[in-house]
Amino acid sequence: MFWSLIFLDLFESSLVMLSNLNQSFFLFLFLSFSVLSQGNTDGTSKEDRSLITTPEIIEVNLEVIHPPEGFQVSPSFNGFIHYQASSAIIVNLIKKVNYRKLTDGMNQEFYDKNKLEYISEKKIISDNGTKGIWYKFNFNIEGSAYGRYMVYAGDLNKTLWLNITYPLKLEDLIESQLLDCMQTIDLTKIKK
Repeated sequence: MFWSLIFLDLFESSLVMLSNLNQSFFLFLFLSFSVLSQGNTDGTSKEDRSLITTPEIIEVNLEVIHPPEGFQVSPSFNGFIHYQASSAIIVNLIKKVNYRKLTDGMNQEFYDKNKLEYISEKKIISDNGTKGIWYKFNFNIEGSAYGRYMVYAGDLNKTLWLNITYPLKLEDLIESQLLDCMQTIDLTKIKK
């Protein structure tokens, strides 16, 4: 009987101890899950995720630039075309991003991926005070050599994107006119 009581007492003590351990263990698990459930797996907080925006490329009214002489509104894309010079100016607006952020992606990997030969770049301020930058490239399509200006100009919330393409054999005739066109960029003419 004595052993039975000791056994019973040890059994009760063990149950109490297990009960306390279980309570502590469950409390630990509960707190762990509570803390973990407040975290996330991608490393961004709810505030960070709300700050991430996706840029939107949209067509913009063509009055934001004055094209060079001989260019006319294209029936095929948002921009201008010069049929005799086989040249084009594509005009788009990128909302929710500033032009400086876009320049971060202008690197050798981008040039290689798009088969562009980097020539030069220059920061600009249009006659209307719009800041931006242009990049000059050469590239080939089916054995023909072309020049391209990629122009990004804008403010904190939007970027005007001009993609200007022309045959390299006409560069001496058209380049100064294209550079003058870039000076006419006017974001105040964007229609809401």
